[in-house]
Amino acid sequence: MERALQGRELAVGPVADFDDGFIATVVAPACGNCVVLPLVVKDKVAALIYADAGGDPQGTLDVSALSALTRFAALWLELSALRKAGVAAPEEAQAASAPVSSAPQPDVSAQAPSPPSPPPVAPPPAVEDELHRKARRFAKVLVEEIKLYNGPRVVEGKHNRDLYERLREDIEKSRATYDKRYRETPVAAADYFNQELIRILADNDISLMGANFPR
Repeated sequence: MERALQGRELAVGPVADFDDGFIATVVAPACGNCVVLPLVVKDKVAALIYADAGGDPQGTLDVSALSALTRFAALWLELSALRKAGVAAPEEAQAASAPVSSAPQPDVSAQAPSPPSPPPVAPPPAVEDELHRKARRFAKVLVEEIKLYNGPRVVEGKHNRDLYERLREDIEKSRATYDKRYRETPVAAADYFNQELIRILADNDISLMGANFPR
């Protein structure tokens, strides 16, 4: 369990390594071994998942399937949190800008000309750095989701050097999700979504994306 928690990696070992209270709760498996998988969300271990083969002495565990399931759950949780945060932000901004009083305000439009709109103010460096970090993270999660759902097609796309054509529909849906959040922000020019596509799907080899990949 320590390896799964501190090292953030799957750990396989004897269930006897756990304390007696835990063993009594889960009922020790017949084979005596178990698997512990870390659920990593935002680079932190949010939970540990325990699995064993139960009472069958010949029972086996599909570790690959458990790993994939755990990874999918982590991606889903992270993506849900990111999307939820993106929806909440405009609502909070709208509430903050709403007038405190509901009393009617006098019409001053005829009394004086409207002042010129102030020039846009660039966000402070620390705020912009945080925006870049969030944009890259959001792009990474979106692309990892594509890879998780399309494992065989990713392999075929690498082999045939046409990843974009094989995954075009999923890529463009995720790109639209990314652009909806970051197209009108200072990080738009960084194009983190394309960067993560090349890094995660094509192992940093842009030629694997194919000739039709938008650059």
